[in-house]
Amino acid sequence: MFVGSTRGVFRLVRPLVALAGGIMIVNNELLNKSAPKLAANEGAKRVSSVETMSIITDGLYAMKMNVFNVVLMVGSGLSAFSGGSATARNGVVIALPPTYFATSDPLIYQSIKASLNQQNGSLLAQHIDSFIPTDNARRFTILHELSHIKHSDSRSRALTQGATMMIGYEIWGRKILQSKTMPIPVKLGMTMVLVMVSFAINVSNWWRQELRADSEAASIDMDACIGGIDSIRGREHVEKVLKPTWKLKSLTHPPISLRKMQLEKIQSAHKRTLRNL
Repeated sequence: MFVGSTRGVFRLVRPLVALAGGIMIVNNELLNKSAPKLAANEGAKRVSSVETMSIITDGLYAMKMNVFNVVLMVGSGLSAFSGGSATARNGVVIALPPTYFATSDPLIYQSIKASLNQQNGSLLAQHIDSFIPTDNARRFTILHELSHIKHSDSRSRALTQGATMMIGYEIWGRKILQSKTMPIPVKLGMTMVLVMVSFAINVSNWWRQELRADSEAASIDMDACIGGIDSIRGREHVEKVLKPTWKLKSLTHPPISLRKMQLEKIQSAHKRTLRNL
């Protein structure tokens, strides 16, 4: 009786899970195809920077990317992000944090400091300089986002999340929920394991993308590599000072120590190349 009822529930919920996974994937595709237009409709502040566009042009050439429309926006957070893919006809969006422009505009610097003081407490505002990028860090940031666009990382994330959701549900329903011999405590334990495996798959994909973006950006030239190390060290400093009141680590990014180690290895490779010239 119990198995029969669980089978009915499984079959009833299955199309809803499939629909949710499908919507996640399709929605991401639609966002990628219309990223610049959507950003404009959301009221994001569009910016034009000759210096930044020059870095983008160099990056597109170095990464062999055929993207003809890159829209620069000012985001609201402390990190950059990108939208769209290299195959999107409408172009792509790179949203830069306000701190990206702080050294060129004192008013922006004071505005950011006031915002941090209001939102996160005075302690974070005291360390605002750790978020202000050097010229090399600006270069690294742009190249890092171009790598995400080149590999359509947002598409990969959506596909992985949707697939693990749908496949995980099928495994759970067929092998665990409907089992006639598995005790309930074992079912609960196996369910937890399945959730953890699905979660680990997604996290490993996120980390792989971030490390690849770091690697590709830093490998282009020594300046970008130094910029990556500068950026990571700034965040490392803030994390040490503010931990545990405010953490920069997130599940979508690898530990700062791992990113720093990879960048330092690339820097050593650049130095060996320069010595051999």
